[in-house]
Amino acid sequence: GMFNRRGFFEAADKLVETQRKLGESVTVMMFDLDHFKSINDRFGHEIGDEALKAFAATASTSMRLHDIVGRLGGEEFAAILPGGTETAAMVGERVRAAFELRGVEIAGRAMNATVSIGIAESIADVANISNLLARADRALYAAKASGRNRLCTEREANGDFARRLGREGSLV
Repeated sequence: GMFNRRGFFEAADKLVETQRKLGESVTVMMFDLDHFKSINDRFGHEIGDEALKAFAATASTSMRLHDIVGRLGGEEFAAILPGGTETAAMVGERVRAAFELRGVEIAGRAMNATVSIGIAESIADVANISNLLARADRALYAAKASGRNRLCTEREANGDFARRLGREGSLV
């Protein structure tokens, strides 16, 4: 009941065009189920599939009607939303918290499944979906590196990277 990769890109292009006409921003969120490999290893692929379905249902019901969400592959999902980082962070936090509750038990198994989220924004006039996904993916990995089950904006990820460089005596 969710866009696949191709459907996501087609719908995302339409949203970008709409936002471009309005002179507004778009924001991409990347979602990755935390420790998904260990879910498959501990419970089997069938239960892993149930975890993916549980996340898809949670994301779909936690997002707004005009937000676009899809599964890109494996345990990676993406969403594109009209508006900026602050709005996306509110929506993303709603998805994260809802899945944390939903992930306590999946398919009758105590799982405590969680999701990490990365967020990147662009003015629609210059938005490139692939580039936005790559930037959101970098923020996603910063969220995972800082403890998982959280969201991280591109701005936060870049600031954290700059602080680490500063501590190591490089560039900053």
